[in-house]
Amino acid sequence: MKLSFLIGLVSIFLYSCAIEPPPQNDIASKMARLDKQTEEIIGTANCSTDNQCHFIGFGDKPCGGFMSYKIYSDQNTNVALLKSKVAQYNQLSREWNIRNNRVSNCMMLMPPQLSCRNHTCK
Repeated sequence: MKLSFLIGLVSIFLYSCAIEPPPQNDIASKMARLDKQTEEIIGTANCSTDNQCHFIGFGDKPCGGFMSYKIYSDQNTNVALLKSKVAQYNQLSREWNIRNNRVSNCMMLMPPQLSCRNHTCK
């Protein structure tokens, strides 16, 4: 009886260790990697018309909303891949904020006014 109890207790301990959330430095390195990847996906945001320019919310503010916006062109950007990477980044950003009890100024960041200037989205 004691042996089965001990085995059960050890199993629970090992299982709980296996599902421990990733360390904070792991989250930070993943966020840095995703930030770099999004910049590479966006590239130079070349455009020929304003309609090709778009933005996507990037980073999670603790009070809600985005930390910033990334501007991209649908002319040369894999939009589905960009959205996937940004969603991953935003989820990690949310987790980072919660784990570190982050606070922000709670000011709403307004979306950028987009235009195609000199063949680049700005």
